[in-house]
Amino acid sequence: MLISIFSRIASIVIYFVVWEEVLGLGEGGVFLVILIIGFIGVLALHEMTLGQFYHILSTYCYVNYSLKTKVSFSEARQLIILFAPNETGVWYPMTQLKELSKEYRREVLFAQLRQVVEEHCKKDISEED
Repeated sequence: MLISIFSRIASIVIYFVVWEEVLGLGEGGVFLVILIIGFIGVLALHEMTLGQFYHILSTYCYVNYSLKTKVSFSEARQLIILFAPNETGVWYPMTQLKELSKEYRREVLFAQLRQVVEEHCKKDISEED
């Protein structure tokens, strides 16, 4: 696995060294191109691994500290649909929870989650037809 990664990196470097002559980039140009490709790769890797963790952590903090509703970290993983960026681009602030008594907040929060999931399921089914 590690050898495969190094061989791919070496082939990319050789590729750019060859194209350096064709494009006339010079030594600084090749380094810049390799740096840009590396930066894009790191961003993609970050989003695939740590991005999800950050969304769960931000959901956990928002619900526990801003909405003052106690949830566990695993429950925050479920609630990420309501509070983290997703493919629909919809964020549900749920600030009305602050007006409810503490006994009902969790119940209303998870009822809202069920409603949103059901709406998405219905929308996905209707788009397939």
